[in-house]
Amino acid sequence: MPFLRSITSRDPLPRAVALSILVLYIIVVSAVATHHEPWRDEADPWLTARDASASELWQFFHHGGTPGLWYFLLMPLARAGAPYGSEHVLHVLIASASAAVILFASPFPRITRVLLPFSYYFGYEYAVVARSYALSVLLLFIIATLHPRRLERPIPYAIAVALLANTNVHALVVAAMIGLAYLLETWGRLSGGPEPAESRLYVARTRWFTARSASFIPTRPRRRSAVHFFR
Repeated sequence: MPFLRSITSRDPLPRAVALSILVLYIIVVSAVATHHEPWRDEADPWLTARDASASELWQFFHHGGTPGLWYFLLMPLARAGAPYGSEHVLHVLIASASAAVILFASPFPRITRVLLPFSYYFGYEYAVVARSYALSVLLLFIIATLHPRRLERPIPYAIAVALLANTNVHALVVAAMIGLAYLLETWGRLSGGPEPAESRLYVARTRWFTARSASFIPTRPRRRSAVHFFR
């Protein structure tokens, strides 16, 4: 059937269709975000970025168990006096960038590219709930896009992996596994001749562990609050 072949094809979506779906996604997510009641772990980074000094931030990152990329992205907005809703505007933009990667650059069938942005995780958990995990998703997508040319263009690939490592602890584990797989792969190629079977096995196992680690990115708020930390 022509229609079935069309929606299951892996060919790129027509540009107008992809743009229309992206606009619809932004409208839907923005509408939900305006009615979302912030959780404590959404407000904590904003308050920390707004009120903490450089030494307090360093102490918080050192003892709080979280990297600081999300905090540093919020800092210019929070310290410029922008309203708290700016955090959600930034977060929706990040989620929309992830949706754009799915629509324009993913290898999935067309029907998957159309529906995936509106699934629970991409349409709410990593779009409306303003936490650092949306950054992890976007950077993972960027890394996947750069992956086929990782050996020809290692610097952009390394930058994306380094940024991923600074989003949250769970992404740090994933980034470490990606880096380890890259090192093993590079070592196998530089050692001369075909990549050793043992090295290929290590790379395969590392990538499997990376995929499993990515599936455990949490969706529930943390119990510890930065508000209590600074009291």
